[in-house]
Amino acid sequence: MGIFSKFRKNEQKNNSESVSLSPKEKFKKMVPANPGIALNDDEVCLFMSDASIGKEKTHTTGYKSSGISSRIRIAKGLSVGSSNVHVTPTRETYWEKTPCRFFVTDKRFIAISQKGGFNLKADKIIDMKLNADAVTLYTGSKTYIVFMTSEDVHRYKELWETIQSLQRNGIDPKKLLR
Repeated sequence: MGIFSKFRKNEQKNNSESVSLSPKEKFKKMVPANPGIALNDDEVCLFMSDASIGKEKTHTTGYKSSGISSRIRIAKGLSVGSSNVHVTPTRETYWEKTPCRFFVTDKRFIAISQKGGFNLKADKIIDMKLNADAVTLYTGSKTYIVFMTSEDVHRYKELWETIQSLQRNGIDPKKLLR
């Protein structure tokens, strides 16, 4: 928790400066200095945040029935009938959120949690979508949703835009951090 609060405080101070910073300087200030995660050789942590892993769940809230039925009473306690009743369950979809710590390195996307979590190689991600409160990562077979505060999603978006700007100018962002 201490590392995250320090990073957020530094970011808030630097927001006023970020207007006049070059993309190189901006990138260097955005990258966490000590992420608190074991990295592979030649790997750099670009982003970290407290987050939640989202898993879509459904549960049955009730049942609806429709159709007709008829019964004929033959004697006390005995009846015969036929029916054509269709019963459909009413289902509700919700997000089950598991707290995690989310890291993005130049080679991996990592969510560390007591329940679940993931460690995805960056080259396995085929698409990424940013929402107001989440980042959605798509692989060929699975979708991973990481819920964050809107401030953290904004930081994440700003980081990617800065990296893209550097790359358009022929600068390797990783070399800036050495």
